[in-house]
Amino acid sequence: MMRVTARALAGLAALLGAGAAQSGEFKAARLGDDLTPMGAERAGDTDLGIPAWDGGLGAGAPAPVHYLDPYAADVPLGTVSAADGGRWSAWLTAGMQARLLADPDLRLPVYPSHRSAAGDDAFYAATRENALHASLRDGLPDQVGPGVPFPVPDTGLEVVWNHLLRQRSPSGERTLLQAIVQPDGRVLSEHLVQRFVPQYTHIPEAQSVAVPAQDRDFDGTWTAKRRESDPPLRPLRMLEKPEEIHGVLATVPDGLPPRFRWRKAWFNVVRAEGPERIAMDWWRKENPTRDYYRVETENGQRFWLYRDGLFRDLGLATRWYLQGIFA
Repeated sequence: MMRVTARALAGLAALLGAGAAQSGEFKAARLGDDLTPMGAERAGDTDLGIPAWDGGLGAGAPAPVHYLDPYAADVPLGTVSAADGGRWSAWLTAGMQARLLADPDLRLPVYPSHRSAAGDDAFYAATRENALHASLRDGLPDQVGPGVPFPVPDTGLEVVWNHLLRQRSPSGERTLLQAIVQPDGRVLSEHLVQRFVPQYTHIPEAQSVAVPAQDRDFDGTWTAKRRESDPPLRPLRMLEKPEEIHGVLATVPDGLPPRFRWRKAWFNVVRAEGPERIAMDWWRKENPTRDYYRVETENGQRFWLYRDGLFRDLGLATRWYLQGIFA
């Protein structure tokens, strides 16, 4: 959460400048006259196609359960395309102009502007009371009630407080949708470009999690837990899910299998290290204790295997899995 101090706000106000102060009565009289009840300019701008404010959309009416298009009958004023010869260039960003030039078939309909912002009578009345009585004391709002704190601001600091104290719903739900635009105009979902961040857990498959690459809420630090001269304790590649191996013939019930079959191929073990015993979450009774081994085959392949469960608990029903591959 961003924290803004009164000193920082005062400094910003000095940069923004301050206009001549107006009396509270004069400010309140302007609301509903040349200004809207919220302090915006009531008049429109014909040259820019901005209409005058006429009360907004559905002022005081309850919101529908489902979205209804209030301007479904609008007819486009025109269409923007690459063939317009730069007619709309002053209204388009450089990126949109380049997109139009790259795709001659692209058409952008232009619809009339609407000023739909509105509030209820209680909000308007509270805003008027703020115009009469609200002020700043030592850079902080004083005698500010619900509504726009400073509908006719005198200083840049009052503008900042209008933003910080803007009206918000008491509760709500927000969906954050980000996309990555490619040079050819294709759009990739944020979940298609991911990175791994560490998780504080001893369970191997849960020690990292993939998050969107631009998401900074999951920043973490990978900590080296071995010396450079030590062999790696964890494989470079972890399988998405441990894969069961078959044909296991251990010399003793709790021993390491000298031979196993994985993905329709047989592997003979010539070297092994272990076991490294890792207990799963105690409250998950379906996840037994695992014994991990780092093994090397006669062909030089190095795998990370584990026995799922102990012989004393499961007898011959124990199963073996391959979870990772060392470099």
